[in-house]
Amino acid sequence: MSTPSTLERWLVRSILALFLVVTLDEIHDGATHGQDFNVHYEATQGMLSNPGKWFYLDTTSRPLLYWVGGFCYRYSEGLFSYQLASMVFALLGAVALYLIYDASRRLISSPTLRVSALALIALLPVTTVTTSVYAADTAALLPFALAGWSVANCIESDSSTLALGYAALACIALVAGNFAKATFFVLPAGIVFTLLCLLRTRQISLRRSVGIVALAVVVPCAVGAWLNAKAKAELANVPPRHSFDWRGTGELTVRTLLLPKLSDRRVFDAPAYFTQTPGPQPVQLLNVHNSFSYPALLFLGTFTDVLGVSGKPLGNTRAEPQQHASRRSTQWGIVLFVSAVASVVAFWLRTFVQLFRRAPFPSRAQLLWSALAMAWFAPIALMLPFVHFAYDWGYWLPRLVVPALWVFYVTLYAAADRLSLPLRTAAIAALPLLTAVECAYMIRSVWY
Repeated sequence: MSTPSTLERWLVRSILALFLVVTLDEIHDGATHGQDFNVHYEATQGMLSNPGKWFYLDTTSRPLLYWVGGFCYRYSEGLFSYQLASMVFALLGAVALYLIYDASRRLISSPTLRVSALALIALLPVTTVTTSVYAADTAALLPFALAGWSVANCIESDSSTLALGYAALACIALVAGNFAKATFFVLPAGIVFTLLCLLRTRQISLRRSVGIVALAVVVPCAVGAWLNAKAKAELANVPPRHSFDWRGTGELTVRTLLLPKLSDRRVFDAPAYFTQTPGPQPVQLLNVHNSFSYPALLFLGTFTDVLGVSGKPLGNTRAEPQQHASRRSTQWGIVLFVSAVASVVAFWLRTFVQLFRRAPFPSRAQLLWSALAMAWFAPIALMLPFVHFAYDWGYWLPRLVVPALWVFYVTLYAAADRLSLPLRTAAIAALPLLTAVECAYMIRSVWY
């Protein structure tokens, strides 16, 4: 792993600074009070008055967000305290992005491509908006990035002492993550899968694998199980918020989950979450069951501020400058989205072929990051055909899978870096240019 040049370091700092500028502008414009703010506000106030009670909504809503919000509330005044909490999470988000960039140095040899990858994931509307809103999704970003960074360094380290330190740091990150979001309870499955693959191809020792499992799997899972039991005890008399039908609800079918539709072309008009259909009985366009496929909604919510929380006032339509930029963001972004999907699919096909043949993996770090991303993404996506109100309550929103999206897009740039020489040269020339244009439209779409 080469040392970054002075120019690369300055570009990274500039991108992270731009991320903070955009995010803080959204916070200034009221993004803190985005989706479900009233619910999170009441939970934070409840925890302030009764610190021993950690759960107010359901077992998936964890206390870390409310601890940070409550701390800010104690030392500031009124609703501004929640904006202050969002600023804290914005800084933590910048740290998370830096860790993803640092990890990408093991995956992408071209400085141009890895700086471009950082620019894209940092300035995606789903990144800046998720970081700005006072909700559990923002609290999950740093623990995910730190866990992946630590385990990857543990696997790659030549020193047993350093490896132990990295494993301990991963343990802390994953334990903290369980206090941030329930999805962290599933994340160790990605670590176990990676270790089994590396053991099969003899790319890691059994001793180191056992150490990683003890610290980064057993301990976080034990903490997650304890938190789940505590949540169930505190919410024993509260009706469950999420309801499932394992035969399928019919609201979002398996076909809708997996396959695009011709009607998905409407996403290039960049409709917002509250955009209504025309006619005497209008309904929310994006909430019509099976009208849009999940891939189309995932794409739309990644490249636009689909909830419209970045500007004021909130409403059914954006101001035209931002709406125009949102349309352009989808039109340019589709190339990146389709390429990322293809890169992820190709990576996993190649991985399973190598695993079957017991061939060494070219990048142990990429295997780990990809496994963590799928452990985060798959349970959330696969539940959509079975959870009630998949459209109406926004279970499809990409804010739920931001850490996985970061990895998926880094995978795209890593794939471009591994192309044969003529194609790689073309990719290094074209992909950063496409990224720069896309970033300009994305920033304009959320800047008020």
